Amino acid sequence: MKVALPGTGELSISPVHYQKLLKKLAGKTEERILSYLMLRSLKQARYEPDSLGHFALGFDEYVHFTSPIRRYPDLIVHRALKWALANPGASPPPDPHAPKHGTAALYAHCVLEELGSETSDAERRAANAARSRR
Repeated sequence: MKVALPGTGELSISPVHYQKLLKKLAGKTEERILSYLMLRSLKQARYEPDSLGHFALGFDEYVHFTSPIRRYPDLIVHRALKWALANPGASPPPDPHAPKHGTAALYAHCVLEELGSETSDAERRAANAARSRR
């Protein structure tokens, strides 16, 4: 992540910076609020068929899902993994509307893009609604 601050030029922020700051804050009265603000400063999760990595963990490849399944994105990941394990070496079709693709059509890139966008938007709306009730 690159950050530009007035008068400082461009800074390169890495997960190590967050980890060092958390260590310095440990046990201090400011720890709770600054930890909260640090979490809020990070990008929210976004669901996409292409790997976005994980900034805080420093991973280029990353997928998160819970078990038992608690959210629709988790269900999608579980189903895709189950299909991939049952069909080793197979690839989903590029066009989900092509005839006779069956279950594989559910994992076409364009279908996963649409599901990712819809579930990301739904999660943002839910978080905003929860915040506005406080």
